[in-house]
Amino acid sequence: VCDENGNIASGDALLAIFAKYMFEKGLLTKNAIVATKMSNLALDECLHELGVKVLRTDVGDKYVASAMREHGINLGGEQSGHILFGDYCASPDAIIASLQLVRIMKESSKPLSKLLKIFKPYPQILINIPVKEKIPFEKVRAVQKAIEEAEHRLANNGRVFVRYSGTEQLARVMLEGRNEKEIKELAENIASAIRKELGA
Repeated sequence: VCDENGNIASGDALLAIFAKYMFEKGLLTKNAIVATKMSNLALDECLHELGVKVLRTDVGDKYVASAMREHGINLGGEQSGHILFGDYCASPDAIIASLQLVRIMKESSKPLSKLLKIFKPYPQILINIPVKEKIPFEKVRAVQKAIEEAEHRLANNGRVFVRYSGTEQLARVMLEGRNEKEIKELAENIASAIRKELGA
């Protein structure tokens, strides 16, 4: 989805818009949504101000759907743009999401660019590294050390998320935080350790 100026809206931004609308209309069950570990930390902060909780799952819409069913939550999605409206469908549906977005724009008389102002994401860095094998990171000392250093330096001002792709022979390193220069440096440190120890 992109706004009238051609700016692409992330799944996180759309979740924020949908959650705000549904919360204000009394349509958001449990006053909570489900997102994955890849969603930007700013989503939690944005919705916390409204009184909406964010439950996190592993990456994959099947995990989002499962958590929604388990907790009785009717809105969830992924940063990639897969949005689930539990009141209408048990899986992501772009047509339903598009219709909901158009409804919000019409009712609010606001273009998408204005609605998107609710969400200001933290800088986020994602590096994909081809690997020859998927050894648990905690068993690779150099990689674990780089991860722990990044977590220590970011503390409560960001996130470190390192995982293997479920579909490709890749390790994914994702960092986010307020300081873009710092997270780039820390992400590259982790990626370098993975390349050295596990790189294809």
